[in-house]
Amino acid sequence: MMTILGGLLWVLAATPAAKPQAEIDAALKAVKTGDEKARKDAYATLWKLGVRIPSPTLKDAPDGDSAEDRFIALKGTGVLACKHPLWARFSRAYMDSNRNERTTEDSVAFAWKRKALKEGSGESIELGTSGQPGSNHCDLDSMGTPEALGLRRHPAIQQSLQQCCGTDANCVADDTLSSLCGESVVSAAKAAYDRHHAQAEATLTERLRECYLPKGSGYVCEYTDSPACTRHRECLETVAQDSLKRGSKAFDAEFALWFEAVSDACGVKHSNERACTLIVVDPCRGRVGYRCSDESIRELQVTY
Repeated sequence: MMTILGGLLWVLAATPAAKPQAEIDAALKAVKTGDEKARKDAYATLWKLGVRIPSPTLKDAPDGDSAEDRFIALKGTGVLACKHPLWARFSRAYMDSNRNERTTEDSVAFAWKRKALKEGSGESIELGTSGQPGSNHCDLDSMGTPEALGLRRHPAIQQSLQQCCGTDANCVADDTLSSLCGESVVSAAKAAYDRHHAQAEATLTERLRECYLPKGSGYVCEYTDSPACTRHRECLETVAQDSLKRGSKAFDAEFALWFEAVSDACGVKHSNERACTLIVVDPCRGRVGYRCSDESIRELQVTY
């Protein structure tokens, strides 16, 4: 599917009428004539004013291994008027890991000629990544991967392992807990977590709230690289460390809380949810201003 659209018209169509048009016009002019810093400031202003470029919806292919590509010729009008178009190719790709996990990646590539895009050239922006490659070793249902979660750090694990292994030093030192004793200890830990899960979850919520309050953050953790997500993971790790100090050598509610915290922190760390949003395109100069979920404002310069 191919559509000829005006670059500026495309931007303004996504802009609510109530937005201050004078500020938008001034920012768009800076996009066209300003230096790098002025353009970055203009992109930030346009973002705050609600200017966005909507991405087309991509349909999954029946086999689930590919998706429909959309080629769009962006041609500027008005302030960003341009005699030649800038081509954009919106596409979706899938990546499978050796753990039977799938990550979906949506992206857009830009080039002066459609042929360059068809040949795989052009600069691209990753619009969105979803999925959690490698994160099932943090899964509570499977008790996670012991070495990834650092289970041997907890005194209850250490004591139970020592009691089972006796004088077998290799058994005691096994981080993977893959020996018969290790498997037995993990099973006991999982049973304890199941028994105390409700209480642990409630206590974790209370302690996380105490951690968030100084900075006034919330619990939203949508994108891995966002400041809110980073803060959430830091608080989970802080609560886990505090729980180790409070805990005993028993598989009790405090152990369940500790495991809940380290598992959640592991999941956030290995998640791969990221996103970028297009703000404005200058077809004549081949510049694309966009913002990503880490709250950074960026610019892509097309060279092909």
